[in-house]
Amino acid sequence: MGDEREFQQAIERYTEAITLNRNNHLLFSDRSAAYARVGRFAEALEDANRCHELKPDWPKAYYRLGIALQGLGKYEDAIVAFAEGLAADPKYSSMLNGLTETMLRSPLRAVFQPKLEKFEGLKLDKDPFIITSLIGQELQTAGKLVPAMKVLEAAFSVGTESLKLEASLMQALGRVHWALGNSDRALGYMEKDLSISDTLGDAQGCLRARDNLGTAYFSVHRYHEAASHHSAQLQLAQSLGDAKEMVNALTRFGNSVAKQGNYAQAINAYKDSLKIAKDLDDQSSVYRAFMNLGETYLASGDSDKAIVWHRKHLAYAKEYKNKPEEAQAYALLGQACFSKANYDQSMMFYQQLLSVAVQMNNMELKAKAYGGMGQANRAMGNLWHAQSCREQQLKLCKDMGYQEGEMVALSQLGHLHKASGKLHLAMQCYSDSLALAQKLKDRAGEGRAYANLGSCHVSLGNFREAVNYYQQELGIAQETKDVGSEATTLGHLGTAYLALDNLEMALDHLHHSLQLAQDVKNKQVECQALSNLGAYHTNTKEYPEALPYLEKGLKLAQELKDSATESKVCHNLGLCHEALGHYQQAIQYYQHDLLVAKEAQDRDGMTQACKKLIKAHNEIGDREQADIYQRKLLSMAEEIQNTSGKCSFWNHVAEDLLNSGDYDRAIEFYENLLKEAKKEQHQSFEGLAYCGLGNAYLSRGDFDHALSYHRRDLQLRKAVSDLTGECNAYANMGAAHNSMNQHQHAVDCYEHQLTLAKQLDNPILVTKAYGCLGIVHRNMKNFKKALHYHQLQLSTALHLKENTAQQANAYANLGDTYEAVGDYQKAIANHEHNLVLAQRAQNAIMEIRALSSLGRAHRGLGNLTHALQYFLQQLKLANSMSDEYTEAECYADIGGINMLLGDYGSALDAFSHQLQLARSLEDSFSEALAACGLGEVHIRLGNYQEAVDYHKLDLRISISHGLRDGEARALGDIAQTYETIGEYKYAIEYREKQLSVAELLGDNFTKALAFIGLGKIHIKLNDVLRSVTLLKQALSLIVDQSAQEQTQVEIEVEAKIRFYLGQAFYLQGHYEPSLVCLQNALPLFEHMRQNVGSFDHGTKQTLELHPLLFQTLINVLVRLNKVEEALEAAEMERNRATTDALIGKEVQRSDLRECGLLKSYSQASSIQETIDTMHCPVLYFSVALSHIYIWLLHPKSGIVQFQKVDMSEFGLPGSDSASVFSESSSSYVQPLVETVASLRESLGVQHCSSRLAAKSMSSSISDELDSGE
Repeated sequence: MGDEREFQQAIERYTEAITLNRNNHLLFSDRSAAYARVGRFAEALEDANRCHELKPDWPKAYYRLGIALQGLGKYEDAIVAFAEGLAADPKYSSMLNGLTETMLRSPLRAVFQPKLEKFEGLKLDKDPFIITSLIGQELQTAGKLVPAMKVLEAAFSVGTESLKLEASLMQALGRVHWALGNSDRALGYMEKDLSISDTLGDAQGCLRARDNLGTAYFSVHRYHEAASHHSAQLQLAQSLGDAKEMVNALTRFGNSVAKQGNYAQAINAYKDSLKIAKDLDDQSSVYRAFMNLGETYLASGDSDKAIVWHRKHLAYAKEYKNKPEEAQAYALLGQACFSKANYDQSMMFYQQLLSVAVQMNNMELKAKAYGGMGQANRAMGNLWHAQSCREQQLKLCKDMGYQEGEMVALSQLGHLHKASGKLHLAMQCYSDSLALAQKLKDRAGEGRAYANLGSCHVSLGNFREAVNYYQQELGIAQETKDVGSEATTLGHLGTAYLALDNLEMALDHLHHSLQLAQDVKNKQVECQALSNLGAYHTNTKEYPEALPYLEKGLKLAQELKDSATESKVCHNLGLCHEALGHYQQAIQYYQHDLLVAKEAQDRDGMTQACKKLIKAHNEIGDREQADIYQRKLLSMAEEIQNTSGKCSFWNHVAEDLLNSGDYDRAIEFYENLLKEAKKEQHQSFEGLAYCGLGNAYLSRGDFDHALSYHRRDLQLRKAVSDLTGECNAYANMGAAHNSMNQHQHAVDCYEHQLTLAKQLDNPILVTKAYGCLGIVHRNMKNFKKALHYHQLQLSTALHLKENTAQQANAYANLGDTYEAVGDYQKAIANHEHNLVLAQRAQNAIMEIRALSSLGRAHRGLGNLTHALQYFLQQLKLANSMSDEYTEAECYADIGGINMLLGDYGSALDAFSHQLQLARSLEDSFSEALAACGLGEVHIRLGNYQEAVDYHKLDLRISISHGLRDGEARALGDIAQTYETIGEYKYAIEYREKQLSVAELLGDNFTKALAFIGLGKIHIKLNDVLRSVTLLKQALSLIVDQSAQEQTQVEIEVEAKIRFYLGQAFYLQGHYEPSLVCLQNALPLFEHMRQNVGSFDHGTKQTLELHPLLFQTLINVLVRLNKVEEALEAAEMERNRATTDALIGKEVQRSDLRECGLLKSYSQASSIQETIDTMHCPVLYFSVALSHIYIWLLHPKSGIVQFQKVDMSEFGLPGSDSASVFSESSSSYVQPLVETVASLRESLGVQHCSSRLAAKSMSSSISDELDSGE
């Protein structure tokens, strides 16, 4: 009790001292000792730790730590502290005593004490190196790896003069570091063990060290070093005459060289080991040799010899009645037969394995049997049976607590769910497998799980997510130095980057994959790498570059008997030769592909090969052979037993029919697909069916059905959390709404598409969504928004460096939108970018689109010759591709341009070519357009009956093929032709029919055109009241948009409506509403005049109404007693006529603008200012609708007299209505000149200005106007 009181007092004094100096390690050491003496070990540990912090290299600090930890019962930590203290001071006897005492108090006392007593007898119990080494190895044996490693490292620091003891320690350190995963440090200690043993001349030690090093290097996939050590191990075993070690060395040497692809060398080693093992009667080594020989032959591609050796294994096991080895042999035979694609035989061996497993009541073997049966069932297409087997395998592994097997079963179940299209279930299995791998710290298993998840995301189209998973897989392969897996993963990344159109990254990864595969001589991975590179160059249309990779890949695939890769390579070789025009070679490769697919019972491969053979035979005109393969293709559906095969078949055929334009048959096949997918709950194919049906109905023009199927597709994609599928479904729904003119619904869909694309971080989908939003806003006449979205589309596409298709599409959309707003210069600039990209990509389809767009834009700009050149280039390119559909479109554009140029003969030739091609192609749409074009040309030529005949042909074709837009167009053209020749009864009949069709279409623009046509005819028939009603209806349909958002065509139509409505009100005597209409029409006509170079023949005809607009306006103003405003209108018309006359003489608008001629005197005050400068009265006159109006203006006084004279005074017609549609009033010119001259002389005034509403005037009048001004 007294001692305890003394220690307590000591603690108090140390505490006071520490308060004064907290950095004195001695004070903390002494207080820790005092705390320990009174049993306060927690405080003792705290002070010991503080002491160690202040003086890390002081041995006594370790001692204090050891005592405190020992007192707390933390024996392993105490042992480490004492051992590390000895490393700091090997002569510290109390430290060694503490280490020994702690071991004797620990749970390891029972195994340690006998050995300690033995060392005491040898008087070695006080040797710090021996005791520390002994304790480290005991901890290692007990599985206490971290403390074992620390104690052994301490022993190494303590050191010894005995090389033999040091070699033993190196061996122990190598083992413990290896067990902890510190492979580099472990290999370092193992190399030291070998070096010491070699120095000692210890052959057995060298043998052991070589074996350890070879095994370690093999484990980290450094097979060359492993083979080198095992070769040296073999030589040592031979020199020692140790037959058992020779077997061991031969086996491990064989394993190492087999991993390098040196199968012949491995086989020889295994055969040598088998011979020695038999001589030794070493049954376990004999079994191992049989197994290795079979597996090596299988790896080399010789499955027949593999089966031979596995059968020998089976016979040997049966001879010696060794059930475990019999089971192993059945498993190996099942795998060998599976590799040979002999799935029935494989199934039989796995069933025999199951029988043996049941006899042995071995759950692990049962699990293996079910796994093999699942594998065979899946290969035979029996997915349900395969799933059942894998589920049984999973249950057995869970019951056993066999997590490694559970992980494998989950992965395989994931593969089955993926094959069944149940991707969400597949991803769940792969995620569970990943979690188990992480729990087990199985880095290879973790890598496989990441690869599977990446593959799932590829199937979903989530390529960026796939890249993330593949990069994690790559990191593991590099960390574990598994070069084969690294090469495979690089291939996966390359194909994913290719799908993302990141061509630079794709090519880099694919080349790296090939290089690594060749470095490690892994022929299987090399074969896949060659195939991937060939596929890359095929995809990028670099066909000559693809061929060498594909040819080498084919040779290697045949050598390895890899039918899947062989089929894929043959397919791509066929594509390359077909693209290069080598059809016979393409056919040979497709036939090879078909044969390989047939041998492998690959229905998908057979389907694809048949389709390619049909296409290739059609290309060379061999219809008979094409029909043979077509019949073969259709017969396959009856032969297919498994659901996936049937669904895949229906989908492939439906896609081909849809692409070829056979929409009805495509729908039939998609319905078969949907029925089969629903029956088997195959959600992936069900989604494809909904999508395909939607697209087929959309192509057929049945938009309601299309929308319905795309909505079902969307619901399904949401249910399975398929974000990419959901994104595409919204895009398809947007297209359907857009086709139905339900533009706001389309916008909503495309905005959903954009949100999902951004969520997926998929720039290609984002680019497409921007493009769709731009197009629908263009259709809604929201041109600012359209340009905004297309500019976003372009900026996003430009970040996809190698994706020229997306960039070209963005430039094309921008060009189309600028064209829609009449900014043809910007349209041309964007279309030129599009053309450059198309030519750089050597993409003829893109180039054709660009040339067509440039032709249209130049036509809009009035550069008809340039437009014609682009259309001719487009025709030449289409001709070189034998693309008759595009040829027909080109002839339509060429005909239109020639018609505008007045070259009616060439126009007739072009439209006739279009008509002929359309008929041969059975393209009713193009045939109808050609008939329309021919009708237009004949109208220009004055051949009205021929024009009516062709327009009626257009009508018949459109009605018979359900082309409602064409029907409305043809009815309008027929009506216009009848109106031109004065057949108003027929004109009204066809306009009313046009109106009915437009109602059915919900096409407000065409309805407006029909109302205008009817209104105009009723004016001519003097039914003004009816005309006003009709024209008001037309106006209500066309003025929904502001002028800024209207197209040029809509501006023109609105101008015509307001003009004719103003005329009708004028003839009705309703001058106020007439004035409003005419004044509103003026800025629209002026807009057209300012852009006159941008309009075609029809718009120029509309501009011929401009003089009549001013004439009517002047008359209306006079009748409303607005004399000054009438004068302003007359002056505006004078300015218009002068400008048009000068432009007609090829004076540039810019020159006129600079000299002020485009600026009119739009106010009476401006006119008066000019008169004031003349200091004399001025007579101003204007002719408008059979009246002459005369203003007498005085300086300072303004208008002092106004007169109007009826034209009938000249003996000419005086009806206002007769003048409304007058094309020329040149007959008024001479009488008018005489009258004005007479008035001028009688009044004694100067002549300032006059303007006649005539298309032409005599030179004497022109001269007088010039001199008067």
